[in-house]
Amino acid sequence: SVGIAVLLDLAQAQDDIAWALVRESLQESAVSRAAISKQLLELSVATQSPCSRTAFIAGALGLDDPSIRDWLGRRLSSPVDKTLADLANLAWCCATLQLYVSSVLPCAQRAAASLPSPSPETSSNEPATPSTVSSSLLRLAWAILGADGGR
Repeated sequence: SVGIAVLLDLAQAQDDIAWALVRESLQESAVSRAAISKQLLELSVATQSPCSRTAFIAGALGLDDPSIRDWLGRRLSSPVDKTLADLANLAWCCATLQLYVSSVLPCAQRAAASLPSPSPETSSNEPATPSTVSSSLLRLAWAILGADGGR
């Protein structure tokens, strides 16, 4: 859909003002939130989009409908290894939406265990750039603070 394609472009641009405007607009319409959530999850499956991108979009837009709740629950309980960005964005999304807040700290602990080692002898699950690590750590910090405030 054109709407979800625009949202994915926004995710790449990381334009905070645009995200805030879209989020505000979606908060006024449960029907629009449900439709965008459905399209986001369908596109995520169709394009094999990384978990981190889907979680970021859901959190940034305040998509807290049942389909997103179910998706988050499945991702949090999945034994599949996730990248640092996946774990950080899952924790951030949960804290932002105040869903599964009890899972935020364990998710953050898994993320800490997946941090790239400064030693060249060990390798990480993902090619982590300094900006990826920095943004992931900021999201984790916010998630921990946000989840604790939600208790």
